[in-house]
Amino acid sequence: MIRDSIQGRAWKFGSNVSTDSIAPGRLISLRGNPAEYAKHVLEDARPDFVKGVKTDDIIVADKNFGCGSSREIAPIIIKLSGVGAVLAKSFGRIFYRNAINNGMLIIECDTDRIDEGDELFIDVKNRIIRKVNDPDFAMPFVLSEKEVKIISEGGLLNYIENHNSLDRARRLNMADELRKLARFVISYSLNNADNAVLSAARSCIFDTVGSALGASRSKEIMSIADTYLSWSGLGANGRKAAVWGQGRCANLFTSLMVNGLSGHELEMDDVHTASKSHIGAVVVPAAWSVAEAVSADGKAFTEAVIVGYEVMGRVGKAMDVSSNRRRGWHTTGIIGTFGAAAAAGKLLGLSEDELVSAFGMAGTQSSGLWAFLAEGASCKKLHPARAIVNGVSACLLAQSGMTGPEHILDAEDGGLYAAVSDSYDMSCLTDSLGEDFQICHIDKKPYPCCRTTHHAIDAALKLRSEISAESVASILVETYDVGVLQCGFKKYPESTREAKFSIPYTCAVAMIYGKVTGSEFTQPVLDDPMVRFIAENTDVVADKMFSERYPKRWGSRMTVTLKDGSVHVCQIDDISGSPAAPLTREQEKSKFEGLVSPVLGTKRMEELSEKLLCIDKLERLPNLA
Repeated sequence: MIRDSIQGRAWKFGSNVSTDSIAPGRLISLRGNPAEYAKHVLEDARPDFVKGVKTDDIIVADKNFGCGSSREIAPIIIKLSGVGAVLAKSFGRIFYRNAINNGMLIIECDTDRIDEGDELFIDVKNRIIRKVNDPDFAMPFVLSEKEVKIISEGGLLNYIENHNSLDRARRLNMADELRKLARFVISYSLNNADNAVLSAARSCIFDTVGSALGASRSKEIMSIADTYLSWSGLGANGRKAAVWGQGRCANLFTSLMVNGLSGHELEMDDVHTASKSHIGAVVVPAAWSVAEAVSADGKAFTEAVIVGYEVMGRVGKAMDVSSNRRRGWHTTGIIGTFGAAAAAGKLLGLSEDELVSAFGMAGTQSSGLWAFLAEGASCKKLHPARAIVNGVSACLLAQSGMTGPEHILDAEDGGLYAAVSDSYDMSCLTDSLGEDFQICHIDKKPYPCCRTTHHAIDAALKLRSEISAESVASILVETYDVGVLQCGFKKYPESTREAKFSIPYTCAVAMIYGKVTGSEFTQPVLDDPMVRFIAENTDVVADKMFSERYPKRWGSRMTVTLKDGSVHVCQIDDISGSPAAPLTREQEKSKFEGLVSPVLGTKRMEELSEKLLCIDKLERLPNLA
């Protein structure tokens, strides 16, 4: 059980303390007797620990504490030894979850600031670590309310038992949430659409098509299209759809796949802040290819886009997206199947029961992991592409009679939310449905890199007017904890693709070049010694305020220290391109022109631009091949 505060002596450990070191593998036979096993906790890593540890003492480690095997006994015997908390710069992912699930206090923080033997006071309620003998020491930390509740109630099993009756009643009340979404999708019409919703839809379509066309003739996209086309035919019904920007058509699923890949290739596609997802890269290509295949008009296509944004955004909002990311999932791939299914289901005229089944089958195909980032692999764009294919497939399967689970999101055993996040709120699926449209809460990217880098780019560009890049000694970026995990890594990027996910790198190029465009993600810039110097002297740390605001607001505070010792600070609360700081119409058009003109030429780009901005009025969709 966790108390409001804990006080104890610090025991220092290094990096990569494995679960085999915590719970010695040679004594694994004792796992049936945890109390006895606890007498040997960490004795292979530090023999004096188990002999000297006292109640409420605190383990303080470097990086990757609890790595290795997934044995649950490791945090259990730490807790049984009397340890009050474990602090580390980072933890093994499975160990972290096992610790919380067993009611042990576990905190990520800067442990370099703590020395062996320090008497620490952990204020759990206010999320601050203090040193008893140093009144000036105060180190905030991040721990979600859900995590605190689980720990305070003695672990996950106790938490579930304590809240079981409430959860059961809640599930009964929410039993038809997906069915309500299905009814909304089927009944929605532009005939009664709010002007703001229609304007937002046109803008999102414009932005997504531009981002996708800009990537459509990249070497990798062209190669993938060639491979898919060589293995596919049009099938018996001869239905086809354009492969965007390549002057050719393909069967439905080839076009869905390739266009989905193009939509996410440049990292210029839109972002839905509340769900931390790229809705446009999923919904617009899905709706476009299906609309082409069934010869739907612009009005039907636009309706499909709006409901796709709505469903995907709400499914994401209902989920704890921060914990989803911490578990290693890419949210777009997880929830994108629902957006694609909603858009396709609208165009295919699915019944309520068919659409509910399609949602169930879409959810069971959710996927997408962040492992690509560690190696600079190019497969991130596969996540929206597969979400499109899987969501549309789910609709066709539902039409054919296959059924999917109505409780795909909240099932006790195998429900999506429990599998990929720490908590969820089903009420988000339908609260203000038909009134508060998710397509009106979309960010448009001004820079071709991960959205999590944009607040720091904004800050660097603002500070650049006050200082010169040559005078910079160091930079500190304080931001939300997920941002640190995703883009705050210290290692200098080894490739231009990795550079798009590096706050230190994007800060450096913004400070030096005064812009962040595609040309700054090239090898000559990556090799620039000044870029490297600034990036390697940039630290990114978690801040409680920004962490608590996230994902509603994505912000940061940048502190630049110059070589003469002077300090300059800039705080960004709302990043450029967000609904609170939107791009102007001219900025949106300039972005589109810069992406599309090299692919289609100026004349055709201008014609397409005009059509996209009134697409709901068109009898046929423009040709994007």
